Amino acid sequence: MLVAISGMAKGIDSYAQTIAVIGCGVDIIYPKDHIKLMEKIIEQGAVISEYPPGTQPDARYFPRRNSLISAFSRKIKE
Repeated sequence: MLVAISGMAKGIDSYAQTIAVIGCGVDIIYPKDHIKLMEKIIEQGAVISEYPPGTQPDARYFPRRNSLISAFSRKIKE
């Protein structure tokens, strides 16, 4: 099984079992045109965030999100 750890970007997330780490609340779809992608990921994987629901995306959150993606990816490889 192929597992992707990502930031909910179009591409491989559409074809793999994906764990999407997002830089906003899980109730926020960012960018808005990723609604179908997010729905598909929820059906086949998971969308997770360290931020509470209602938290809007902010450029300050994405470096931390990227660090979490990297950490989860390293852990899955082990």
